[in-house]
Amino acid sequence: MKNCYASPMGKSSFLRSIQFGSAILCLNLFLCGPTLAAEPFPLPAELERDVAFWLRVYTEVDTSSGYIHDANNLAVAYETLSLSGQRRADETSIKNAKKRYAGILESLAESLAESLRQGLAESLRQSPADHRSALDSEQKRVL
Repeated sequence: MKNCYASPMGKSSFLRSIQFGSAILCLNLFLCGPTLAAEPFPLPAELERDVAFWLRVYTEVDTSSGYIHDANNLAVAYETLSLSGQRRADETSIKNAKKRYAGILESLAESLAESLRQGLAESLRQSPADHRSALDSEQKRVL
């Protein structure tokens, strides 16, 4: 019975071609290695903040937690939320956290709007510390 895996070339020819291929590969890596190391993956300035966010996600958050973050500015992560692994419970936790932060941000926006309505001149006379003192601890943390 014939061996269906037999090579048409002899065993020594086959080994020489493997050695030659390995030598070419090593030479290629040796010559191109410094060039590859000198040219890092390009990172446009517009993507730096988003890349930093994903680096945080993959290095700081395990598979059973996630960030509640700003949809437009990924540099703003409000909270690291621990998840249970139970789909419905996790969806409820995420929904409640989003509602909580939406409420905080809405109250901050309302406070700012009210401050603007009371008059820009009065608002400018107050220091930033005066504005912060009127906020509760959760609003200060988010701001």
